[in-house]
Amino acid sequence: MKIPPPSLIISIFLLTSHTPSTEATNWSQFRGPIGQSVANGQSLPENFGPNQNELWKTELPLGHSSPCIWGDRIFLTAFDSEAMELQMIGMRPSDGKVLWTKSRPLRSLQRYAHAASAPSVSTPCTDGTRIVFLFGDFGLVVTDFEGKQIWEKQFIPHGNDFEFGYGASPVLVDGKLLINCDGGVRPGLLCLDI
Repeated sequence: MKIPPPSLIISIFLLTSHTPSTEATNWSQFRGPIGQSVANGQSLPENFGPNQNELWKTELPLGHSSPCIWGDRIFLTAFDSEAMELQMIGMRPSDGKVLWTKSRPLRSLQRYAHAASAPSVSTPCTDGTRIVFLFGDFGLVVTDFEGKQIWEKQFIPHGNDFEFGYGASPVLVDGKLLINCDGGVRPGLLCLDI
């Protein structure tokens, strides 16, 4: 089994030959705006990879979340295992510049039996004003687009019996934040006002 590298390199490839509409560029949560994994109005290049239709590369700490994209911002989660910190990252999609990184220290980690696991797997979500970051080993952090904290709620959304860690991502529906609380003493769906 291959152990993941200590960092992640994110590459953004030229996906269209024209400037996409604002609706097409907003990828507000895991699997897209309405959860269908479809980017309407986008066309993919036939070939892409290193030095081919690549716009930029940025080295980042290890993380497994998908990017959350809104306008001129990309939001990701990461984990710095040496500092024992969960990280929230805001980037600029035009050039890959990291605009801000915010972190939350961890005293200890849940048990991760699989080597590829990390506590930063949940994809952030946004309503276009606030960004919601969820970490299975910490809880929720809500920030504005500049990384300034609006509020946080510390809780563990699952039991300790997960080999791969907590992987569900938060979802925004009609101004409500939905969190899958799987396992543990009280499994179910948590609904919060954002």
